[in-house]
Amino acid sequence: MSAKPLLSCQHLNAWYGAAQVVFDISLQIAPGEVVALTGSNGAGKSSTLKALMGLMPKRSGLMTFAGLDISNAQPYQAAQLGLGYVPEDRRIFTDLTVLENLQVGMQAQRQKDRAKTWTLDTVFSLFPALREMQHRASAHMSGGEQQMLSIARTLMGNPKLLLLDEPSEGVAPVVAELLAQAILTMKAQGVSVLLSEQNLAFTRLVCDRTYTLAKGQLV
Repeated sequence: MSAKPLLSCQHLNAWYGAAQVVFDISLQIAPGEVVALTGSNGAGKSSTLKALMGLMPKRSGLMTFAGLDISNAQPYQAAQLGLGYVPEDRRIFTDLTVLENLQVGMQAQRQKDRAKTWTLDTVFSLFPALREMQHRASAHMSGGEQQMLSIARTLMGNPKLLLLDEPSEGVAPVVAELLAQAILTMKAQGVSVLLSEQNLAFTRLVCDRTYTLAKGQLV
């Protein structure tokens, strides 16, 4: 990889309580790359993303993002630096409307040097269906629509890198195709993506490179 990495981790380990689930993982993501973590269910893909975001109870290793050490950063600190996270279970606020969910995703104007690429207009252009249902309670959305909303809400924070957990899981093929096109559009807008995915056909549509995991280790 010739470009200076946007995200780098060396010897990443992570635990749930006494159980270690991520073992000595080292990887890099360059600016503008879309990279996949592939592997079967239980391979450690989601746990690796959570560890990078600071969401694991215990982790070790050296992690840098945009040239800064985030090895001990809290999730909110990583988010303020431009690391976005879309969890597998979407975690939308079902008692809020689509528009209110997107407004929750807006970051305070802390990073004055960071371009504000993603606004309501640009995320509605990426996912036109959300514009049409912006005043709908998000509890009354399909799984595919909720996945679009979860991605759009994270983009409202204008991340430099998006950690995207199992984007095609549980959605119709036509929605998976739309999500693939959205990832390519994000890449064209300068957003790097690290996604976990079991669907190899989906990764072939969007990814520059892949890392394969098994039992929490790179293979």
